[in-house]
Amino acid sequence: HLVTGRTALILPSLGRTDKDVQSGKKQQVTVEDSMSMVHLSRGSLTPAGDHLRSEVAIVCGLAQALFGPDHSVPWAEFTADYDRIRDSIARVIPGFEDFNTKVRGPDGFGLPHPPRDERRFVTDTGKANFVVNDLHWLPVPQGKLILQTMRSHDQYNTTIYGLDDRYRGVKGGRRVLFIAAEDIAALGY
Repeated sequence: HLVTGRTALILPSLGRTDKDVQSGKKQQVTVEDSMSMVHLSRGSLTPAGDHLRSEVAIVCGLAQALFGPDHSVPWAEFTADYDRIRDSIARVIPGFEDFNTKVRGPDGFGLPHPPRDERRFVTDTGKANFVVNDLHWLPVPQGKLILQTMRSHDQYNTTIYGLDDRYRGVKGGRRVLFIAAEDIAALGY
């Protein structure tokens, strides 16, 4: 979702596992897995509702409304055929040449990674450069907590494959809050 200051705009969208049909053609999105492999995701589930739109349709629809139908970016064409998006990416991002062809291979394709592939670092020194950043704590008002999400076992990004989280001993559900014992006591829970 998009956070615009104090107000969050949450737009209901299709998940990548949902069937996504645009202009009469089933669409496929691309995803990068944890091994830097890019492959197609072929949604096959019936969407949860008739009014859900794909992320592509939402973003392109907003762009068309803001910039008009004659904008230099072909927003409507991107919505109608996701291959057009990948063709545009292939023209401008190194390593994505022939994107649509490579992503349709049996395992997709691996993203270029100079340190891994060639032991080459694209830095001024030609070596890995390490830096230390200051840690800045977000101030939390007295009696309040910060709500954040985390990845757990059997989960990849927003897709949950099971209701157990063996890392934390949770079984049969994902609607769980983890709160420090000190915070629970301080709040009187």
